Order: sequence, then C-alpha cells, then structure tokens
Amino acid sequence: MKIRYRNLIIIANLVLLLTFFTFLVIKNEQMLENSTLVLLELAPKDPRSLMQGDYMALNYKITNPWWFDWNIDDRMDSLSIENELSKTKNFNNVPEKGFFVLKLDTNNVGEALRMQADRAPLNEDEIILKYKSFGRFIGAESYFFEEGKSEKYENARYGGLKVDQHGNCILLGLFDENFMKIE
Repeated sequence: MKIRYRNLIIIANLVLLLTFFTFLVIKNEQMLENSTLVLLELAPKDPRSLMQGDYMALNYKITNPWWFDWNIDDRMDSLSIENELSKTKNFNNVPEKGFFVLKLDTNNVGEALRMQADRAPLNEDEIILKYKSFGRFIGAESYFFEEGKSEKYENARYGGLKVDQHGNCILLGLFDENFMKIE
C-alpha cells in the first residue's frame, strides 16, 4: 500500500510541475504576442561564464543615472545623482521598486521621461517599464548566445524588449544601429 501512495504523490507532483511550466510558457507567449516592442540603448559588456557559456551582460542607458538627466530634480547634475545613489540608495524619494515612464520615437527607441512608484499617471503616448533596486535592474540584463558567436553581437546598439501594459518585459534580442534584429 505504501508504494502506491508514494507513486501517487510523485505523479501528482509531476502533474503540478508540468502544469506550472505550461502556464509560464503560455503566459510568456501571450506577452510576446500582445506587447509593445521597445528598443533600449545599450552599453554592453562581454564577460564569459564557464558555467553558462557565452553571454553578454546588458547595461541599459536608462539604468545608469550618470548617463542622462533623470528629470527627478533639475538642480542635480550627473555627479550629484551618482553620489546620491551611493550614499542614500534613493533619488529624492524614488522607491526601490517602481516604473520608468518611457516615450517611444518612430523607431521604437525608448527615452526615459521619469521614474514613478505607480503605473499612473501615464499620458497617452507613454509606456511603463518595471524596475527594481532604485532603477538599476529591469529584469533583462543578460543575453545568452551560442559559443563562438560573440563577434556577431559586438556592435549591438539596442536591447529589444517586449513590454506589456503592466510594465513587465521579456528580452526579444539585440538590435544594431539600423534598428534591425541581429540574427
């Protein structure tokens, strides 16, 4: 009797696990289909990982406060913004988790307009992108590629993200200076 009960528990766990992964795949497929393509300017690094193979650590312009005007406080210059982050871990009460508000140009390149704690307020031509750790991470910071193919991605200029209406994103791929996906 114990063997049957044990087998039922194993089978039930496998069914739950498969159901969970199927749900995740369906959710991500729907997000890819029903979301907006946003290109974010990169400052890539190309480390190697013995355990993971070749990958590119993606560093987005919007997650580096010293690269542009955050529009949080007009009196702060880029150096004082960096100092503010390192000392207090926030930008004038910007929360640890929140949203970048982006405006897309004609090529779908996202320009950060502001950071805010909630999804609203949001103007008609703006979209939101979730961030965490005071704007340092958006959830798509690594791009993995086949070993020996690093040269192909050396000139990547943009990270292509699919962003849904809730600010969630999935990395679609890397794009060149002509806004074409690198295949």
